[in-house]
Amino acid sequence: MTRYVGIGTPTWIGFWNYSFLVKDELFWTSLYNITYYLVFAVPLGFAVGLSLALIMNFRVKEKSIYRTIIYFPAILPMFASTFIWLWMFNPQLGIINALLGYVGIDGPGWIG
Repeated sequence: MTRYVGIGTPTWIGFWNYSFLVKDELFWTSLYNITYYLVFAVPLGFAVGLSLALIMNFRVKEKSIYRTIIYFPAILPMFASTFIWLWMFNPQLGIINALLGYVGIDGPGWIG
């Protein structure tokens, strides 16, 4: 509602900036994208989540398989980071002991 350049006092310009907003093509594109996301993505995500929750609640023979498939993405990063840390601190092939060896330090057996 005002124009302020950082020095002096702000100048009242009213809704003048909004006239540029309405004429901007990027504004209409972003408004379309937000509306599309609101109408399609949010209800679809809700429906999929609710469906999966209902499947987990029924007595289905393959319930444990479904639980494993659904929970696997939550567990996978933990295992991946564990193996990376084990590789880094490996006494024979680890990068930490290799870097210490370059500066003349004999690296310990980090993992035990």
